Amino acid sequence: MAEPDYFTLAQLAALPGMSSVDLYPVQRRLDAAEVIVAAIEGAVGTSFVARRHTETHDGTGAETLLLRRPDVLGLVSVTVNGSVVDMTSLAVLPGGVLRWPTGGLWNPGRGNVRVTYTAGHTPTPPADVREAALLGTREHLLATSSNAEIAERQKALVKEAKAADPDSTGYVDVDACIRRWRPRVELIGFA
Repeated sequence: MAEPDYFTLAQLAALPGMSSVDLYPVQRRLDAAEVIVAAIEGAVGTSFVARRHTETHDGTGAETLLLRRPDVLGLVSVTVNGSVVDMTSLAVLPGGVLRWPTGGLWNPGRGNVRVTYTAGHTPTPPADVREAALLGTREHLLATSSNAEIAERQKALVKEAKAADPDSTGYVDVDACIRRWRPRVELIGFA
């Protein structure tokens, strides 16, 4: 069974009001978690888990290549003109720069360099980000509950939060997480 990126379904089910799989089926929980994680990552400008990216670049004849993500965690594969590159001969520098430390060059060509790598601020979410995603998912599930009374009460809280701050997600814990992490990530050049 699939799990959300930032926490487990068991952790979500352990929260007050979240134990009913009839009211909150697994797919609904996964969808809600996806919405909240996307809101956090979109607002902060990075992922807090390792995500896989594949890019095609033009070889420029230089010894460096700039990847699109500055938060590279590791290389998965690199090919030049269809030939596999020994990744131990490459270095990943801060800011997503891929370099041949041995003096090698990226062969000139259009779309001839293919790089697959993992990127994210951290390979696993920090505790405060995990907690915000977990609580935000719970709040999102409550706001979209089939129980009208619960949903209306939660929707009112979301509306109130958004009225106070137009950039708000409407979920207090998620907004606090975004406010804490956005400046940290921007400071090191990820956003």
